[in-house]
Amino acid sequence: MKIFQKVTATLMAMTLAVGLTACSGGKLATVNGEEIKKDEFEKQLKLGAFTINTTYGEEAWDNDFGQGEKLRDKFNQLTIDSMINTRALLQEAKKQKVEVKDADVDKQYKEFMESLKKDKKVKEEYDQLKLDEKFVKGEIKNNMVANKLREKIEKDIKVSDQDVKDFYNKHKKEYDKDVLDAAHILFLTTDEKGKKLPDDKKKEVKKKAEEVLKKAKDGEDFAKLAKEYSQDPGSKDKGGELGEFEKGQMVPEFEKAAMALKPGEISDIVESQFGYHIIKLNKKEHKVISLDEAKESIIEAVKQQKFKEKMDKIKNDAKVEKNEDAINKVKVKLPEPKKDGDKNKNNAQKQEEDKK
Repeated sequence: MKIFQKVTATLMAMTLAVGLTACSGGKLATVNGEEIKKDEFEKQLKLGAFTINTTYGEEAWDNDFGQGEKLRDKFNQLTIDSMINTRALLQEAKKQKVEVKDADVDKQYKEFMESLKKDKKVKEEYDQLKLDEKFVKGEIKNNMVANKLREKIEKDIKVSDQDVKDFYNKHKKEYDKDVLDAAHILFLTTDEKGKKLPDDKKKEVKKKAEEVLKKAKDGEDFAKLAKEYSQDPGSKDKGGELGEFEKGQMVPEFEKAAMALKPGEISDIVESQFGYHIIKLNKKEHKVISLDEAKESIIEAVKQQKFKEKMDKIKNDAKVEKNEDAINKVKVKLPEPKKDGDKNKNNAQKQEEDKK
């Protein structure tokens, strides 16, 4: 795998459920006159919190959103905004007569319930939400309809030759750039679920990385070391080879270290959100990419740009009213903020806490 940057916004896009199920309760917002009520919002918060906990771990709640705010601080607003945006998309889908079959909804519901059974703890946590089948099927249907609308909009987008030329001229600097070719050996500091390892385990990983770094710097075959020690499944069997990449494709720490190397040179230990890297630079060259060479990628970029504009128009054209006080007053149980001492607890302690 390439070590691409992660954007926090993607976290919410992937995890927040959306809804249109009619519920009783006070009005929190309206989208083109259609209400989002308190009971519905509460269910969305519970479902969103469950998804974040089980997918990213409880530490995700303390992700920094800037200006001293954490995910937990923004959760209500991110959820209501997600619901408002999706409500606008569903209303547009209705206008365009976009529908899904009940049989397809039932199939996805069955697959979802089966997936929960694979992890007993996750299933228990889900059961505690007390979400009825009708509500969950409604969520699945809404997501399917919204996705089908997105596919329809994307399919209808056309890109002209002039669009391609305009894009190329506007982004000309991006086609005149340094391109690197490198290999790496990765030592993960996260577990199989993407959760950070405790400090004691992380120290062990770093010690192993330092041992392998010494072997590499002493002249042992880098590809052989990568095949033996690297934990990057995408490059391990290729001797750590990542192929060509350019500025902005790798996480900043990796990119900065690779850019500072000379061809054939091996870096010291480089830490990123994924773990510890040992990087070997194969080559660095300056490339000027012509319009013809870039045309395919430009067409895709223009399509995405036009798609975003169409989606934004649907959302921005919607008449939205929000009762901010009522939205912020709705509370669901979230994990407590982690204290500094919690980071040093070992696995045995955490397992004991989980049993309580």
